[in-house]
Amino acid sequence: MFNRLRKINQLQQEWNEKGAAFAQGINDMVAFAATHGWDNWKGPEPKDERDHLASPVLALLRKANEKGHVAAFRADFPPAHAPFVPILEKKGISLENFCPLPDNQLAFISGAPYQQRQAYLLTGQTLQRMDESIICIGQSPDKAIYAIATDQSILTYQG
Repeated sequence: MFNRLRKINQLQQEWNEKGAAFAQGINDMVAFAATHGWDNWKGPEPKDERDHLASPVLALLRKANEKGHVAAFRADFPPAHAPFVPILEKKGISLENFCPLPDNQLAFISGAPYQQRQAYLLTGQTLQRMDESIICIGQSPDKAIYAIATDQSILTYQG
């Protein structure tokens, strides 16, 4: 148990130190450009050096989600995008066309436009596949009209 806590503390320390260094590099570059212009920046673009930490941090995030400790996790491991890009490129999936519905439901589409797409309906924590022909789901700004598009048609529903 002690070794595990020590490893987590080391991971947290490295995550935060390298994240702070990356943020400082970005801030320095932006400050220089604001004063001297972007064309005069000759230094290297700052690089986030935390890619190797992404998998263990993701594992800890999943545990925090399961236990409802997300706020504490975010305080210990501030959010970052760059370290997770390799994981997202390998395992990520596009989620689009989010459409909130009554009764704690959410409809959405998975897959980028150039991929095989699938519509889903999420009710609470239950996920249900919708008809495979659906390529887009939408809602009017006043939430009175809903639309479902397929390759062949667009169906609209009021209410």
